[in-house]
Amino acid sequence: MYNLVVVTLHAALGARALLPVDLGQSRYTHVQVFDGCEIGCARELRQVFEDRFDAPRSSHPEQYFWHPWHVTLRDEDFRARDRGGSDAGEAEASSLGTAVAAAGAFAALSRNNSRRGTGAGTQYSLLRTPAAEYFEGELFDKLCVELAEFGRTRLGCDAFTPPWLALYTDGAEMNWHTDAPHGPLAFVLSLTPTGTHAPPDADHPSFFQGGETLILKPGVLDYWRRFDGSRGLEVDDILERHDPTPFGRIICFDGRLPHRVSRVEGTRDPRRGRLVLTGWFSEPRTRADGGLSDGEGLVPEAARVLDKALDDAFQAFEACDLGRVVGFLAVRVLVSVQGAVQASDALCDTLLSDPAERGDAEDDDDFATAPPDIAVKTILRAALFEATFPEASEPTIITVPLSFS
Repeated sequence: MYNLVVVTLHAALGARALLPVDLGQSRYTHVQVFDGCEIGCARELRQVFEDRFDAPRSSHPEQYFWHPWHVTLRDEDFRARDRGGSDAGEAEASSLGTAVAAAGAFAALSRNNSRRGTGAGTQYSLLRTPAAEYFEGELFDKLCVELAEFGRTRLGCDAFTPPWLALYTDGAEMNWHTDAPHGPLAFVLSLTPTGTHAPPDADHPSFFQGGETLILKPGVLDYWRRFDGSRGLEVDDILERHDPTPFGRIICFDGRLPHRVSRVEGTRDPRRGRLVLTGWFSEPRTRADGGLSDGEGLVPEAARVLDKALDDAFQAFEACDLGRVVGFLAVRVLVSVQGAVQASDALCDTLLSDPAERGDAEDDDDFATAPPDIAVKTILRAALFEATFPEASEPTIITVPLSFS
């Protein structure tokens, strides 16, 4: 019955139905991959790119949008980075340009305490440009609407940082890094044509190899807690590899994890390289659809019920002295026409306990021994189910984003 209600309501709202993952059963999920052109205007975006390179012997202003972003591990690049100024991260984002500048300065400042020795390696090397400047206003607005809808229905986030358009041809790469300051989830939308990329196990040539999104597996960051000296590890045990194709693929992942883009080898033709839109979902907010919605949020009476349920849950967290939990949790709550909570599902779950406080607890079903992140979801689920919302003319889906830091 619950699945039928969710499918029916999402169809009425014009959204894709989601398979429910009960909040009490949800566990840390560091990456989600969506295939099937979730962003409807992806082919229009690709066509704009194709049109600007269809006559390589011609010269016109649109060909000069690209910035060659090349950052090395040499000491002079770190000295230049540190000259950003102590207040760079506080710049007002009153326009796209200042927003992009502020994001870059804030990321630089967040790494000031992680100085490395001198070296000749590459940190970043690719061509990139702000998507808002590359695409016409109407098409960019369409992208923003579709990206916000995707984030809202799939992840519980409908706000995002200004996206970048990035191009990788022979020699381009991003070395290992993290994106913790930018937002709860990083995203990569592939505008790379299907068939141009040859994965490592391919038995046929293509235009390029490499360009995969590589993510360090979470278990490697907690390596010694469950160390097994009876077996060795190989690359697939240590890294997750996500191909840049098929076209339209969206990879969403926890940017706190070390990740990189492997070096592209092969084509120098921009029309045959790795083309992606990248950014971060940020500033999550509560959203309601259905009978208790006031357009985007909840009607005041329903909002008060939700606030009380969350207050009760957070007071229980403190009373239980659960320990440190960090990450992002987006909860989808289904409310019946009578005002009863019928289900609470996790759309996105990057909650993690501090390893020092998690211990060796394995029995997630026993609340007394459950790790703090599991206990948080158990308490939150109980608080939501105890809430009684006002009656309405139709069911309501409430998306509740929660950040723990």
